[in-house]
Amino acid sequence: MNEMLIMPQYAAQMDAQIAEMKTHILGGKQLNMSDFYRMKRPTAVDENGVANIHVYGMLGAKWGGIYKLLGAVTDYDDLAAELVALSLDPRVKSIFLDLESGGGKALGTPEVSDVILALRETISVVAFTDTYAASACYYLGCGAELFYSSRSAFTGSIGTKGDWLTYAGFMENAGIKPIELSSSGSNLKGAGSTYREPTPEEKAFIQGSMDRTNKLFESHVRLCRAGINDEVFKGGYYSGDEALSLGLIDEITTRQEAYEAATTLAKSA
Repeated sequence: MNEMLIMPQYAAQMDAQIAEMKTHILGGKQLNMSDFYRMKRPTAVDENGVANIHVYGMLGAKWGGIYKLLGAVTDYDDLAAELVALSLDPRVKSIFLDLESGGGKALGTPEVSDVILALRETISVVAFTDTYAASACYYLGCGAELFYSSRSAFTGSIGTKGDWLTYAGFMENAGIKPIELSSSGSNLKGAGSTYREPTPEEKAFIQGSMDRTNKLFESHVRLCRAGINDEVFKGGYYSGDEALSLGLIDEITTRQEAYEAATTLAKSA
């Protein structure tokens, strides 16, 4: 994701430029932000009763408005609310999850994945990617009734990771010595500090937290993808025939073929 696109001052500048350029016409079409860079598309319900939901960009809960305005993220809270609303909409007969994300934050992923899984009791859900549906995005997509992928798209990356920078060496060279204080007995309070290397106890604590988070991920995938190969839980990502043979996807298709499957399910509802 282009970090420049999430800076408020850059967003304001871009907005001003677009407003100015909208006075110019290109082939009879006014310019908007989607003409400048890829962004999350709004949900649309077609005449066949298929609701197309674009899951795009960095995934996470409670994103700030500027991130959503730029269309660079998918917010879990918004997605869950939208899914529930669509399930109650009499026009909607099936949902097409158009997946285009390398993942995002773990916080909120299990909750919205449970919503997708629960929807299958009353409405058909089809997932498709022709780019990548990895990590948290795969977490969401695997709950669909059918999961399709183009031959070159990547799926998988089933695992949980976290990283941060430590500035201990830089501060030492600069003559800066950080002082950390915490209440007596709260020896895990500073876990994740950027001022120093973690203690063995802190590292074990953080590792345990990641392992527990990942156990939810793995359990969800096993529940949704019966017979999936254990190889995928090493965290690798796969495309085409390899993804199919490992059980990550149901079929290699084109976008049109995947959408037709969603239409067929809608018509049979």
